[in-house]
Amino acid sequence: MFLVGLGALSVPVIIHLMHSTKAQVVRFGTIRFLKNCQRRAARRTRLKQLILMALRMLLLALIVLGMAKPVIQSEDTAASPADLSTAMVLIIDNSYSMGYREEGKTRLDRAKSVAADLLDTLKESNEDEVLVIMMNKKAEPLHQEFQRDVASVKAAVRRAKLSNHGTEVSSALSMAYAAMHRTSKPRREIHLLTDLQFYSWEKLLEMNFIKAEEEPRPRLFISSFGRPKSHNSFIRNISVSGTAVGGIGSKILAEVETVGAGSPDNVITLSVNSKKKEQAPFTVRPGAPAQVPVEVSFDEPGTYRCSVALNKDSLTVDDTFEFSLTVDDRVTVLCVDGDPSSVASLSETFFLNVALNPASLTGLRAGSAIEPNTISLGELSRTSLDAYKCVIICNAPLLNGNELVKIEAFLKSGGSLILFLGDRVRAREYNEWDFIPATLSDVTGRADKRSFMSFGRISPRHPIFAGNLDLRTTKVFRCFNAKPHDKARTIAELRNGPPVIIERDYGTGRVMMITTSADLAWSSLPLRRIFVPLVHRMVTYMSGRKAMFHAYSVGNTVEFRALARHYDKSIKVVTPKGAATYLRPQINGSYAVATFTDTVEPGRYKVVAHPDFSNCNGFSVNPDVKESDLTMIQTRTLEKELEGLNATILKVPGKAAAEVAESREGWKLWPLLFKLGLLFFCIEILVANLFSRTVEHEGLQMPLFDYLKLRRGGGLAE
Repeated sequence: MFLVGLGALSVPVIIHLMHSTKAQVVRFGTIRFLKNCQRRAARRTRLKQLILMALRMLLLALIVLGMAKPVIQSEDTAASPADLSTAMVLIIDNSYSMGYREEGKTRLDRAKSVAADLLDTLKESNEDEVLVIMMNKKAEPLHQEFQRDVASVKAAVRRAKLSNHGTEVSSALSMAYAAMHRTSKPRREIHLLTDLQFYSWEKLLEMNFIKAEEEPRPRLFISSFGRPKSHNSFIRNISVSGTAVGGIGSKILAEVETVGAGSPDNVITLSVNSKKKEQAPFTVRPGAPAQVPVEVSFDEPGTYRCSVALNKDSLTVDDTFEFSLTVDDRVTVLCVDGDPSSVASLSETFFLNVALNPASLTGLRAGSAIEPNTISLGELSRTSLDAYKCVIICNAPLLNGNELVKIEAFLKSGGSLILFLGDRVRAREYNEWDFIPATLSDVTGRADKRSFMSFGRISPRHPIFAGNLDLRTTKVFRCFNAKPHDKARTIAELRNGPPVIIERDYGTGRVMMITTSADLAWSSLPLRRIFVPLVHRMVTYMSGRKAMFHAYSVGNTVEFRALARHYDKSIKVVTPKGAATYLRPQINGSYAVATFTDTVEPGRYKVVAHPDFSNCNGFSVNPDVKESDLTMIQTRTLEKELEGLNATILKVPGKAAAEVAESREGWKLWPLLFKLGLLFFCIEILVANLFSRTVEHEGLQMPLFDYLKLRRGGGLAE
């Protein structure tokens, strides 16, 4: 109806006609030059009046059209009137990367602000409805069904907090599209508020289930709160090497990674039992992880609560890595003698026992961190292996069925096995063992020891050869020919001869085979000075490092395991926030096992349990560092993947509500019309003022434009 006001355009025309000057007849003698002057002046005046009339008509037209509120509609908006009722699904990314702080606000704070603006676009009179889904590793709806009470939904969004998980876009979008199938509203919108981390889109890009949605698909709006090259440093993992008993140092190796711009200098800090212990400076560049070593020593065995921390950055949750470090006091080893003798020095394991713990000959429990216990082969089936980390079998002819089952179960549960061969070994029986690292054939070498073989190539980086042990003077008189399996590793071999030390993984344990004997029958190794450090390193390596670290990620399952006789002992787990959970172990074979799955908070978990249970001293949980990689998916890649799927990527999240309103109603043209009206109003005032302005020259009043024309033409003196 405002368009009726266009009739006001006749007003400037009427005013123009009313003020038009008419020619007057004046009697004058010589009028030839006067007529020419009057004709030119009249033409200029008419031109000025026409320009002013046009400006005033345009000004009135802009005001009238602006008050009529015209919009420019696309095909979609033209088919969907602005007052249609709306069903909206809000997906808000609350993974821990949304805690990245920029300009004093986290990304989640900005996302919640945009979500509130989007909720304000809903109208209760239309009975609009909304469903809010919090997106992290899983989709967590704030309500099970659509809600019409927008105020309560806004309050729930304000209360939303960061999670400690990563991001999975496909599960949240799948839930959103499924919710749209349950609504009958004619307008359906899905709003995804996220930071567009690349890894979170991998699953969706692989399957892209949106293509299977029936037409017409709900409108999908994606608002990104991430910024390209956002800097973040984090600790990906740690490893521990070396022993840590009696003040001997242990090396903690922290793998530090950074993403984004810059190569900042940093300092890593190691804390033990909440006290700062060591610091180490380092430099890390994007795309080139740094291995940062930190040396630490412990005076006593036990379990220590440790953490390594970086300088604080914009994302603080991943700047600290917490773990437990268990320092063993002794390593218990079971030695199985396949060729025992009543004369101790003639037994197959004599030199091995002396090397591992010389005090064992006197019956004392001292002198070495390794405690060997020797049994005959016949006692193996009656001996429990639960107390041992490593079993050494020396020159055993074969293992019967029960013994094989026991050894295989021991290896699968994380134990280790060292095999020394000899003249009693039956190669054919050994080759049938599933865990053996190589296929044995015949024996090479002479029994009279008139000739020998020397060590050749070794693996210098292997832990048992650390420190360059010199094996060149060792004589090997006899050994088995062996062909390593595909999964095995050759650690040492004889010069121009067969491998002599072979290793493989089996289950969660290891198997190492030495193709010669542990006594003097087949080699001179027990008489060499290197024998003691060599077997110590073998046992320490195969038993697991003496300083062992334990750490879990958010969402991991923590297992508590002990012998079956402890099945009636309850286990108490206290989360970092103080919530307590009680577990009751269940019988699983010969073990009592309990599992804890509620690892949703990073930090230190306290445990009250019988000391025989694993993790009885507590454990630490860290965030999943995949979420720490803030690398964003390229917008072009996402647009190409979502092409033709009724999806829009909003480049400026703060204007999301305005762009959504425009998508519903079309582009509002009247703000532009009012701005143009203001512009032409100023132009009309300026032009009218210039046209009507006069100047005095030599006692005569003349129009400003005539005066300027005379000056340019030289008609006036300077």
